[in-house]
Order: sequence, then C-alpha cells, then structure tokens
Amino acid sequence: PDESDEVVDRLYELSESAVVKSSGPGKAAMWILDDDAQRLSADSPRLAQRFVLATMWHELDGPNWTVKNAKGGAWTDGSSNECQWTGVGCDSDGRVTSIVLENGNLNGIVPDMINMMGHLQRLDLSGNNLRGGLPPEIGELKSLAELDVNSNNMIFEMPVQICNLATAGTLTKLWADCGGQKPKVQCGCCTQCDVAEFETEEDKKKDAQVAAQAAADAAAMEAAAQAETAAAADAAAPAGVPPVIDTSSREAGIKSVLSNAFDNIIAPSRAMAVDWIINTDPKRLNPTDANLVQRYVLVAMYHSLGGENWSYADWLDGSKSECEWTGVACEDGVVTGIALANGNLQGFLPLELTALRSLKALDVSKNNLNGEIPPMIGYMSDLEILIVYDNNLVGSIPVGICQRKNDGRVKVLWADCEEVLCPCCTKCSEYYVN
Repeated sequence: PDESDEVVDRLYELSESAVVKSSGPGKAAMWILDDDAQRLSADSPRLAQRFVLATMWHELDGPNWTVKNAKGGAWTDGSSNECQWTGVGCDSDGRVTSIVLENGNLNGIVPDMINMMGHLQRLDLSGNNLRGGLPPEIGELKSLAELDVNSNNMIFEMPVQICNLATAGTLTKLWADCGGQKPKVQCGCCTQCDVAEFETEEDKKKDAQVAAQAAADAAAMEAAAQAETAAAADAAAPAGVPPVIDTSSREAGIKSVLSNAFDNIIAPSRAMAVDWIINTDPKRLNPTDANLVQRYVLVAMYHSLGGENWSYADWLDGSKSECEWTGVACEDGVVTGIALANGNLQGFLPLELTALRSLKALDVSKNNLNGEIPPMIGYMSDLEILIVYDNNLVGSIPVGICQRKNDGRVKVLWADCEEVLCPCCTKCSEYYVN
C-alpha cells in the first residue's frame, strides 16, 4: 500500500475520530498528511506524540495561544521537531517527557488522547481558560510525577484514576483549584490547592435565587398595593389561609425563583413538580414562602423516582406540610433528614437534592436507583449520614464526602463498594470496613 495510506491507517488506530476532518484529531491528521514538512512514516516512534500535540493545538484554540516555538512560528510549525516547540521537553531519545503551557491562553477541554504520551513526567496547564474536567485517561500515564491545572475555569471532581497515581507515590505534585469553602475542584489527593477567585455555579445559582426572591418580594408587594380589596379580604380571613396574590404574578414569581435556583425546570419530572406547586398544592405557596424550594425539591424527587409506585402513600398529600410526609424529618420547618429505605424508588438521584442545604441524613438504601451519585452532593456541608447500599448505583462516592468522612464530619457512609468505588466507606454492603 501507499506510504500515506499506512500513515492514515496508523492515525486511525491512534484515534477513531481522526477521520472526521472537523474534529481536533481530524485536523491534526490532515496537517500531518498534507502540511507537516517532517513527513513521518507510519512506523516512526514520533508519529503518535506529534499527532497528540497537534491535536492539543487544535482542540485548545491553538491559533490564539501566546505560546510560540523557538523559531517564532505557530506551535505546529512543520519545519521543526516537536521537541523544539516552546513548552515541550524531550529526553535523549526524542520522547516527550514534559509539556509546560502555563499562561498560554489555552481555551477548551483537555483531550483524552494525552494518555498516548507514555513517557510524560510533567504536565503544566495552569493559568489558562480550560473548562470541563481532566480525562480519567491521564491515570494511565505511569511516569507522570507533576500535574498542575490550577487557575483555570475547570469545575470537576478529580478522577480516581489520577488519585491512584498519587496514592501509589508516582504523582508527587498535584495542584488544582481545590481550596476554600466551595472549591471548583473536589480533590482529596491533591498536594496543593489554590482558592478559586470566582464564584462556583452553585454560588451563582444561590445569588440568582436571592435576586429572584427579592424581585418576587417586590412583585408581591406591588400586587398587594394594587389589590386593596384582596388585602382587606386577607385580613378578615381565618388563620392559616394564605395571602391572596394575583394569579399571574404568583405563577411568574414561583417560576422565576425555581428557574434561577435550578436548571431546566421544563424537564418532565421538574415540570410536573412546578405544575403541582402552582396549580394543585392546597398550600398555595407564594414566591416569598421560605419553604417553597424544599417543597419543590421533594415533589421533584417524587416525580423523578417513580413516586406513584412508592411504598409511601402520603407523599404529595397537599393537606400536610412536607415535614409530615413519611420519611421526612425537619428541624424548625427545615428538612434535615430523608429516610426512604426499601420504598421502591426507581431512577436517578435528582440533582435538586443538593438544594437541601441543611440535610444531615439521607437513606435511600434497598431501592432500584441507577446511575451515579451526583458529585454536587459532595458540597452538602451538613450531611453526616449517607446510606445508598443495595441499589444499582455505579461510579464513585463524591470526593467531598470522603474529605468530610476523613475529618470526622460524616459519621455513616454505607454503599455497595463493589459497584461504587468508596475508599472511605464506614460500611460496604453487609460488611463493616472501619
């Protein structure tokens, strides 16, 4: 076969997406085939690393980098060996051992193909505009000793595969934005943590919720001022009857509060919860009611997890406070515990649970839950008890939970450790660990 065909076949082996011209690997492949002056053969030991570096350049907005090679051209200057490109270091055999691109104006998501750099010892991508997370495939780099991704826009949980390198003693420096009360990166194995200087998404949602609450307060006050007769009727009404607010203002206010607190409230289970709160619930909560968010969360949980088939008949009994529903515990009207073991719950744990900021205990064991435990549960600072065993869950326990278990704040942590990776559980299925 033609030598170029052999190169194409080799690039395809390295990445199946290399044949997609619009993708980062595809653009890198076309550059190697058509523009690269090095004209590497399919069996060249440099082909894979040059392909990966070219892919990084395309995936991370290379044309706008402030990183240039030694000759002043673009990082993908085909006239030079990749070991000469600024920030790239190689050993005496020409194998890439370090990539240092700090403060280089990199934009995008780190490509998982970086795991092909089998001799990489140092990777420094700090001080850029990277987003998303780190690919777990980095954990395959058994020679990696330093990994620095601090001062970026990445919000993620450090993959267990990378933490395993640190545990094994290979990765001696792991630096991320994992400091502060609400770190952007949850990392129980980092050797150094920077404090993020901007708000996390949760902070933004909370601020937006406060702003929406203020707007709803103003709307409610205006509606009351414009409806003196309704206000007079309210004053004469028996105790316990909620105040009258114009129907359209009430609906708009509730949707404003909830849409600012949660993403995509028009999704089926969430939309049903919103509709129940606005149109069915006899409590007729208003946008300014303190328990609006927690009542919505529990109703959304009911709809997300097949509530109509639960073993608890009184959920969504509108005549009751949500604190009176089976399995719900409250302190001063605030939800602090949910115990729904063996209740025939089915589905994925909803992210809305993380809005119950005072939740101390969650027991959803012996059900039919699927998927992973939402990583944001790791931010629930009051949580002391988490019991999720005897389900169909996979993945891992959020790093934030393990961090608080290790410092004594989480007292009980029980999971199916064969399916859910949990190095910090107090109990795995039927067997005590520590």
